[in-house]
Amino acid sequence: DNGAYLEHRVAGLHTVIIQGLNSGAHDLSQETWGYE
Repeated sequence: DNGAYLEHRVAGLHTVIIQGLNSGAHDLSQETWGYE
């Protein structure tokens, strides 16, 4: 079923993006604390 395959890929991509945003926000907060 091609539709399910595409949905799975999109869901995986969203997970990667969310993880990237979370780690990016974490890095930014650490840098901010470092400057203070």
